Amino acid sequence: MRVVDRLCVQYDALPSTQGSQQPTSQTSAPESSQPVASAAAEKAPKKKKPEDARLRSPSQTKERLLGMIRAIEDAPIGLEETLLDVTSLRNSRAAKDEVKRAFQTLFRLPRLNRARTIAVTLAELGVTESLWAEMAEEYRAIDLGQGPSGDKMAALGEALYRSDSRNDLSSWINSIVGAVAGIRFAILWNSRNRGERGWKNKFHRDLFHTTHSKFIELNKRRYTNPTRAIGRRMTPFVKSQRKAVSQRNALLRLWKKFGAVALLPRLFHPHNTGGGPMSTTATASLIRHVTKHQHTLVEQSGYLDKLREKYDTVSDAEDTAGAVRAWVETSDEKCIRLIYRLCKHACGKETAKWAKDVLDSRPDLEHLAVEDDGEVENGTDNDEDDEDQEEEKEDEEDGEDEEYEEDESN
Repeated sequence: MRVVDRLCVQYDALPSTQGSQQPTSQTSAPESSQPVASAAAEKAPKKKKPEDARLRSPSQTKERLLGMIRAIEDAPIGLEETLLDVTSLRNSRAAKDEVKRAFQTLFRLPRLNRARTIAVTLAELGVTESLWAEMAEEYRAIDLGQGPSGDKMAALGEALYRSDSRNDLSSWINSIVGAVAGIRFAILWNSRNRGERGWKNKFHRDLFHTTHSKFIELNKRRYTNPTRAIGRRMTPFVKSQRKAVSQRNALLRLWKKFGAVALLPRLFHPHNTGGGPMSTTATASLIRHVTKHQHTLVEQSGYLDKLREKYDTVSDAEDTAGAVRAWVETSDEKCIRLIYRLCKHACGKETAKWAKDVLDSRPDLEHLAVEDDGEVENGTDNDEDDEDQEEEKEDEEDGEDEEYEEDESN
């Protein structure tokens, strides 16, 4: 049986994410009964949010992660299993078992398939270099091009915003490349001098003007005072881009702790408009906890003993920190080679080399401080919030006298 056939058989056995909702048994009712049904629906109690979307306490988050790690039966993870996990994540909000598999992947080691096996598997699944080569090449060219880091960061932000993913496997590989670009963006973002007041807010507003130039020009022709109309579009855009930056920072923290394995689950790929699975409070809490308490989780779950039994490099280490370091280095090396081979087949050799070079830089970033949600550094975030409120107030005042321009043809 071919690889693609095995994947299809295994995928059919998965519980459908969309089908996990309560089945509806409504039938077409007579017209006279429709108002009654409508009234009953209005009185029906609101459905509770899914369990993964509710806020959890730190102790609950810890116990949930420990349960995930203890449930790992086999540390190595193969290409077919990785692809199976990819095809099962379809909705913007991941199901509970998909979240579990993603966090378990952080603690597992990939079995490195031969380059030919990867090429044949992807070819059977219809993934070719022409699909995403153009966007991947843009990421690489921006990062390796000349110019100051601020310009590179702005160009990467624009390219990431314009990127779009559609089908499962080809978009997963594109999403990996986008995640690499997101890591580079986060490195540049966190390497910037934070003493400059308001630079983040200016960055997001400049990005809006770059990506919405046609919208701005249209409103300038349509209105005598377009400030309010433009501001109504700019405000939610800036908020969404702040969330996107937070997600890229979260991936950067995961990557620094666990290595390139953090790029395999699509759950951890930043959404370039600030939405997606990473936007849920529960997922953000899990990411924050797993990066801050990696050693504790490995020890208390008993997973460290499993690693010592299977891998000589881990068993040689005397302390937990040394064992975790040896395990992460082994995992990182294998995952970088896997990602290189995936990208080489789907995006070309140059893009694959760029991605590998970025991922190889992890040891050099050990002391890079990364922003965390809810942590205000140097008062910058509060300053930006104050600026937003002032500018929104000015937009409203300027917009009170807004009028349409008269059409010259009338």
